Amino acid sequence: MTLEQELNIRYKKGLEKGRAETRGEEKVAVARRMLAKGMSIAEIVELTAISEAEVLGLQKEMQ
Repeated sequence: MTLEQELNIRYKKGLEKGRAETRGEEKVAVARRMLAKGMSIAEIVELTAISEAEVLGLQKEMQ
């Protein structure tokens, strides 16, 4: 494997990681908006695929 190939692989992995982090941040932002609208914890967990513990943590942060 050449150095260029190795750098391309690392670059792609970095992009994938960044995109995954962004998706996670977007889910958290959506969950915060849902909490602000008074949606139940169970609904938020179901719709965002965020764990119940994380949603409860967000709820505590918002209080």
